[in-house]
Amino acid sequence: MNLRSMRARVTAGFVAAFAVLLIVTGTTLLLVAYYAEVGRVRTLLNATAHEVSAEVESGAATAREPQKMLALENTEFREEGLVMLIYDETGHLVGHSSMNAPTSEEQLDWLTISIHDGKRRIEIAYPRWNARRELNRLGMSLLAGAFIVLLASAIGAWALVGRVLSPIDRLAETARTAPVETAQLQAPSEDVEVERLVGTLNGFIARLRESNRAKERFYAAASHELRTPLQGLAGFLEIGLARPRERDELVEILREAQDQSQRLVKLTSDLLALNQLENSTINHSTEQTEIDVADVVERALRPLEAAREARHVVLNLELPSGSEAEITAPWSHVEMLVRNLIENAHKYAPDGGHIEVEWARGTLRVWNTVGWNATDRERAEAKGLNRLFEAFYRLDASREGQVTGNGLGLAICHAICESNGWVIELRATHGKEAGMEARVEFVSEHEAALPGGEGNDAGEIDYFGKSGRGGSEMGRA
Repeated sequence: MNLRSMRARVTAGFVAAFAVLLIVTGTTLLLVAYYAEVGRVRTLLNATAHEVSAEVESGAATAREPQKMLALENTEFREEGLVMLIYDETGHLVGHSSMNAPTSEEQLDWLTISIHDGKRRIEIAYPRWNARRELNRLGMSLLAGAFIVLLASAIGAWALVGRVLSPIDRLAETARTAPVETAQLQAPSEDVEVERLVGTLNGFIARLRESNRAKERFYAAASHELRTPLQGLAGFLEIGLARPRERDELVEILREAQDQSQRLVKLTSDLLALNQLENSTINHSTEQTEIDVADVVERALRPLEAAREARHVVLNLELPSGSEAEITAPWSHVEMLVRNLIENAHKYAPDGGHIEVEWARGTLRVWNTVGWNATDRERAEAKGLNRLFEAFYRLDASREGQVTGNGLGLAICHAICESNGWVIELRATHGKEAGMEARVEFVSEHEAALPGGEGNDAGEIDYFGKSGRGGSEMGRA
């Protein structure tokens, strides 16, 4: 029997439990039978002693005539295994009714009752071993019965457990031969537990299938994105080596090659960061520090000022000052998250558009206008804006931005939020200008309601750190 088999373990466990139950029950029955026999014998001894006492008092026999006393013993007396013992006034045995009369050493193994007649003493005795013999017979009968019952229960349990587990065997065989891409398991029985197991497995297979497809899309997109800068780099090098060139031409070619190299380095770095974030939970060893989100936003906006002014993009900031803009989090995660959201807003905002960055009650909001009409918006919402969190996924309208990217910014933002337990969402906005809004909740509503959590009571600061209540417009020509 292979104890690694559930069928064998369940059967062995059932038989062991049933054996313990039979042992306890059999022992209890033997004890009850023993004390019942002892009670019966004591009752018999009392009745016999009463009868002998009555005979003595009636004069049928006297203690002075032991032989007549012994003659009172009848057939029933002998059949019950009783023995009569007569002792004189000195305690010496002067007569007994059976050759099995107990000696002085055996007295403890007999049940006795005494009758006194003057100076003589009469004892009626019963050997305990008779009771034990009956109990031994009963015990052997119980043992034989228990063995038969255990054997039958083992066979029944083996068959019953096998029948109960047979749907799992059929399910395992079906899963073993089913193709992964089209596998859809069917419940081999109508048992609720089996149907629940099949439903769970089908859900797991579906998630695994979707995960594999997502990885395939990621690998294909990553290969394409890597191939583009590599081909550009190789092309510029080939141009530079094709013929002798002037110094200015070589410098221009090297600058283009450098741009492609930097793009390749940035893409590789982002891929490594995304892989690290997606394949691990929050890194508790990452140092948690007090971070001024307003300061992080300003740092992320500063390198984009020239491009924003050149494209006549208006920036509105609504940021609190002091402790109202502080959170406790890994600095590198917050910096990367904020930078990617702001760069994404600048990348997809059309020329002459608007960008808004707001911090309130533990939530960062980054909004930018988008260059699409109502039809474009409906098409984007139908595809699902959350798909933008997938690596290299782009909506068709998103390609209108003049600043190119590698398609990993929002994927990295989503991975950062997942690893830290933050909530990030995207939604299309309506109004005078169609827009795209990214919202990140760093703290819960309960935490934001605590003293000091109000984000709009203090004066806001613009990009240059000037205090003010309203948002500031910047970058408009």
